[in-house]
Amino acid sequence: MKKFKKILCLLLTGVLLLTSMGTGIPAFAADDDSNGGENSSSELLEIEVKTDKSNYTTLGIATFHVTITNISDQTIENISAEALFDDLAPVKGSSETKKEATSLSPNESFSFSYSATINANKVNLNIFQKIFLWIVRLFNGGFTAKANNFDNGREYVENTKSVKFGNFTADNTVRVWYGNEGIVESDLLTIDQSDFSTTEVKQVLSGKINLKEDIKRLYYTIEYQTSIDEKVEYDIINYENGTWQAENLLFPENNKITIFAETESCIYSSKPINIYYDRGESYALDTNHISYDEDYDGYYVNNLIIIDFEQGVSEERKNEIVQAIQGQVVGKINTIDELHVEVSPRNLVELENLCDILMKYDEVSFADWNEVHQTRSLSTPNDLWGYDKINPPIWNEENPA
Repeated sequence: MKKFKKILCLLLTGVLLLTSMGTGIPAFAADDDSNGGENSSSELLEIEVKTDKSNYTTLGIATFHVTITNISDQTIENISAEALFDDLAPVKGSSETKKEATSLSPNESFSFSYSATINANKVNLNIFQKIFLWIVRLFNGGFTAKANNFDNGREYVENTKSVKFGNFTADNTVRVWYGNEGIVESDLLTIDQSDFSTTEVKQVLSGKINLKEDIKRLYYTIEYQTSIDEKVEYDIINYENGTWQAENLLFPENNKITIFAETESCIYSSKPINIYYDRGESYALDTNHISYDEDYDGYYVNNLIIIDFEQGVSEERKNEIVQAIQGQVVGKINTIDELHVEVSPRNLVELENLCDILMKYDEVSFADWNEVHQTRSLSTPNDLWGYDKINPPIWNEENPA
């Protein structure tokens, strides 16, 4: 790698020498150390863009310092600033190509800085300039600017600054979005249901719409959380005479549901409701209750029955059936109406007989004992079944189980 860098340095030095000797290779103008700055403002926000120099060589790297100031007498909410780069291309991974603020009070500011070269795809560079610009970007962490998706109906103000790179003039725009996202919460959109909790994954919601404007699109969103905040969006098809209805499947735990109506003027939203979906929790395996059956030649849990119920069976009736076999619910999966029922320990034949008894109930769609398989892992396991134990066996790397 060091040898490769030396060769590149020698090549670059050679081209610069040829330039100074008056060959046909275009010259690269020298950097001008005087600072350049431009301001742009609306009635609310001022954007100040300064560079560390006013002029750069064709292969130069410009550093931009951006300051956004609230010049109004009111607090401005939901501010997102971004560099659009236009004729430039960003370098250096530490560059901030965007910055956001929840709000800015009067006379309050925030700043960010970034560095960039001229963009070889936007100006008419010759082959030598393109090659050596590529080398400059390679050794200075050049990267491609990505879309920030800030255009969501908010107002914006922008500042376009022109910078000289040798004989070329390159534009760079800083745009600042602010205000609400063009969405207006209105009591003209309503949801009949209020906040509630449920163990039913499928829910039917309904409501009313009293807008006088023509609706271009009617939809709802569900906000939920996994390891990060998530949001899904669905169109509402069932809408007639000012009444809507939608059937949806819930996500585990909290679901924040909001109705939206898009018109020519804006997007209206309802007041959201929150539905907590309890999907249940599977039983925790106790390895002390794992038995081996010689005839079956396999392992099973000797004190557990899994019961799946037909759709619509009441909780009261489920409990009656569980009590009929002297069982206790130790786990459940509400999505599929499944109960994990603990019974007294017994052999496999006795468990199968118990399942046969349960299958005679009209409300039971399936009943079975629980088979257990020994697990294998790419990592070194510390127990035989893939579950934590109080006293896990010692793993023998030379003679694994």
